[in-house]
Amino acid sequence: MSIYKQETSTLSNAKIRVLNASPDTPSVDFYVNGSLVVKGLKYKSFTEYANAEPGIYTVTTTPSGTNSEILVTEDIELLPGLIYTIVIAGLNPALTIELISDTPSPNTDKSMSYMRYINLSPYSTEFDVLMNGKIVAPNLFYLDVTDYVEMYPGNYKMDLVNVDDEKIAMTNPNVKVTAGKHYACYIVGIENTKTGLQVLLPLEGTTYIK
Repeated sequence: MSIYKQETSTLSNAKIRVLNASPDTPSVDFYVNGSLVVKGLKYKSFTEYANAEPGIYTVTTTPSGTNSEILVTEDIELLPGLIYTIVIAGLNPALTIELISDTPSPNTDKSMSYMRYINLSPYSTEFDVLMNGKIVAPNLFYLDVTDYVEMYPGNYKMDLVNVDDEKIAMTNPNVKVTAGKHYACYIVGIENTKTGLQVLLPLEGTTYIK
C-alpha cells in the first residue's frame, strides 16, 4: 500500500511531507513499505505535502540511486486527520526518523502569527531562541519541539544563543511573519562547522490544509 494518495484530502486521511535534516548525509531516496516514494531528497529540502492513509508503515532511506545500503529504517504510525513532517535527522551512521505533527491551538487569533521551534542540530548543546532580543524558546535541546508561540505580524531579528557559553551562535536579521499563519523554525546544521547553523522557516500545513 502506498503512503501517498492523489485523491482529494478528507478528514480520514493524514497529510505528510518529508525533510532531510542530516548535514552529513548525501541526497537520499525514501521508501515506504519497500516502494520508492521520494527520490534524491537533498539536505535542507522538503517535499510537498501529500495525502496518506492512516496506518503503520515501515519507512527506509538509502543513498540516492541505490537501495543496497540502508541508512535508517523505522516504523511510524499515521493517525487520521493529522498533518506530519517526517524528518531524517542526526549524523550518519546514527540517523533517526522523527515524526513531527502540527498541533495548533484551537483558539488561534487570526490577527496574530504563530511559530514553533524545532532543534535538529545534531548533538549540540541547547539553544535559547530570541526574537528581537526576547527569549521565546529557552533551553532547546536536540529534537525538542515547542508549542506554537503567538507573535505580532511583522519583521523580527532572530538569534540563537548557545546556553553553555551564552554567545550568539547564529543570527537571522529578517524573519517576516504574516497574520493568521503558522510557521515552523527548524534549526539545522552544526555550530562551528562547514555547514554551520541555519534555520528553515516553512509555513506549516495547518495554515492552508483543511
